Amino acid sequence: MEIPDDWNEENEDTIYSEDGRESLVDSEAMTPEEAAFMQGYSEAEEELE
Repeated sequence: MEIPDDWNEENEDTIYSEDGRESLVDSEAMTPEEAAFMQGYSEAEEELE
């Protein structure tokens, strides 16, 4: 996965946020399958909190 130059960790959108995943899929830096995996990861982590 190659992160676009204009996308950085200081951005509010991360791979853990829905908007961040959508942005990465739109820029083809992340596949839809990877985004779905990260969504599941984020949801599981929220349940633990």
